[in-house]
Amino acid sequence: MIEVLKKKSVAIKKEKVIDGIAYVLVTFNNYKIVIANAIDKRVIKYTSAGVHGFKGTKKSTPYAGNTTAESIAKSAVEDGMKTLHVVMSGAGLSIGPSKDGIVKAMESAGLSIISIKYKTCVPHNGPRLRKKRRV
Repeated sequence: MIEVLKKKSVAIKKEKVIDGIAYVLVTFNNYKIVIANAIDKRVIKYTSAGVHGFKGTKKSTPYAGNTTAESIAKSAVEDGMKTLHVVMSGAGLSIGPSKDGIVKAMESAGLSIISIKYKTCVPHNGPRLRKKRRV
């Protein structure tokens, strides 16, 4: 007779992170949000507009950004997070009301936002232009 041994399951302790950093990348085609631990900057949660069912051009709408931010903030609150620093970057920040909506959605989910930092790289001169076309 064959005996089946039961495997001992080891419970993994999930540490409660109270203070976090949200890295928000806004591009012309998508929204990506990463929540990391504020102390050692390890990634805790990640989401994007495509994960929430938005496809194609709908991923770049402000509604997609709000939905994405609200869902990741709610899951962070469920895990015990209370405060958040927001670091925003990306080319799409200058277009539309998306940056304000993301912060408001995170606040409405129950997180208190301590600081908002804009980290978009702006070229001061840019690369050399193409030569003019001769017709």
